[in-house]
Amino acid sequence: MKKAILFLALFLICVTAFSYTLGIQGKYVSVNIAGFYRAMQVTYVYPNSVASRFLHPGDLIIAASYAAIYAPGIENNTVMNISGQYIYNLSGYYDFAISSEQYFMDVVSGIGSPAAVITFVIYRNGSYIEYILGY
Repeated sequence: MKKAILFLALFLICVTAFSYTLGIQGKYVSVNIAGFYRAMQVTYVYPNSVASRFLHPGDLIIAASYAAIYAPGIENNTVMNISGQYIYNLSGYYDFAISSEQYFMDVVSGIGSPAAVITFVIYRNGSYIEYILGY
């Protein structure tokens, strides 16, 4: 019983973290896609969220990374830019594979930071798309 309660609490924390910072509900799933074995499957995208600009229900987030880039005046920038491109060579992304829910939450927690540059690799309809979010 304690394990069930602990699991439920962890699940609710994960869903809450994703929904407030990125704007999705998702589940951590096992996959076998081009050398990636875990993914965050998008189950719901909240309207008017960051995610609503680039994610769709059913998308598999197979890799994610966060970097902080500091430059003079960057702390004043409040407009998030999102760019996407199809990618065909995944070899540069294996180090950023979704290895756990905690790893995903750590990356997502950077959203909203003025110096954040966050990269997601999405598997959608047989294609790989790299989305870069930055200010």
